[in-house]
Amino acid sequence: MTPRRAGRQRVTRQRVSTWALGLLLAAIGMALGLSASAPAQAAESEIVHDAEFYILKAQNGAEWAEQDKELDEKLAALEEKFGRPPNIVYILWDDTAFGAVGFPALQKNFG
Repeated sequence: MTPRRAGRQRVTRQRVSTWALGLLLAAIGMALGLSASAPAQAAESEIVHDAEFYILKAQNGAEWAEQDKELDEKLAALEEKFGRPPNIVYILWDDTAFGAVGFPALQKNFG
């Protein structure tokens, strides 16, 4: 094996191990974050929203209540069918430019 090839393999192993470590830390962080946030959210009695939410609630409150009722019925049906409530993970990802993730042709434009 040439020294140059050995160097490439070392770099590749370092990248893989760094990636694996990052993935492991992210998984641990998510697990701890989800389990630690539940008691804090349960302790709060009311969420304080911004003004835009209250305007939208005044405009769409009845429709939201109807949608909430439909969702509650569907969730209850799933819990009855499987014996436990479903696991739902909601991921909110903001402030990312279009094409910034997963589209190599557009990533070339970012430099």
